[in-house]
Amino acid sequence: MKATATGLGIILSIATAMINFAIQQWNSDNQLIAAIFFAIGGALYIIGTYYGLNKAKKVAVREAIRYFETRRKR
Repeated sequence: MKATATGLGIILSIATAMINFAIQQWNSDNQLIAAIFFAIGGALYIIGTYYGLNKAKKVAVREAIRYFETRRKR
């Protein structure tokens, strides 16, 4: 889980940097470059969020099952 969180943190950091760069380019009238970086950065955000939430859901279900199994054994 720690490796997944680290990987997702890196992906979201790169996406944030790309979107910030795109905003700078948009303000300096380089709309084509800005549009490309917005698209790539946005796609990275969507992919990172999807896999992050999917992994978090799996871990939450696993922990809930473990909790109820140990509670039932008492």
